Amino acid sequence: KRQGQMIADKIIAPLAISADEADPAGDETRLGKLLRRHIPASQLKQTDSGKTAVQLLLAGYVLLRSRQGSGWHAVEAAAQNYRSVTEPSTQTIIRGPKEGFTESAEVSIGLLRKRLRNPNLRFERFTVGKETETPVYLAFVSNIVNEGILREARQRMRRIEINSVFDSGNLEELITDKIHSPFPLVYNSERPDTLSLIHISEPTRRS
Repeated sequence: KRQGQMIADKIIAPLAISADEADPAGDETRLGKLLRRHIPASQLKQTDSGKTAVQLLLAGYVLLRSRQGSGWHAVEAAAQNYRSVTEPSTQTIIRGPKEGFTESAEVSIGLLRKRLRNPNLRFERFTVGKETETPVYLAFVSNIVNEGILREARQRMRRIEINSVFDSGNLEELITDKIHSPFPLVYNSERPDTLSLIHISEPTRRS
């Protein structure tokens, strides 16, 4: 009910108010202009692909198309109910920040950027899982990262062929080497301060 009210207030009402405005460029151009006028750019997408339109619909977007148009305008309308930022239960500390990553990629990326205000911090998005289409982000600092390791990480991400990914453990099994070792091959952390330090550590450049 709350999401339906949000769609009515945020999308339908502004468009209804401006519906009678004439635009000599046509309905398609007028719809785009109206959306850009009333909706923040970060919440708007546009596509001519039917497959992409379905993916956006499943991700919580509202799809709009004029009667004369061939493409789709998508407006983000998903309810953002995220777990609050709290201290990780598996990595508690006595001193220092009490913040940990959440299930939201946007929130977690924000926690990293909050600590590492470096214009060279990059995030590359991959979609993993034929059925779940799970977004996975590869984070690195472009002027520090070892290019060979970055290239290998990208290749391993692109080689993944699996139907579903529900947690980081699934992903870890798919990208690590299948060797027997007494030492961990992947380091896991739920703490943004720890990963920020790892990203700018000098050994990363020489490895």
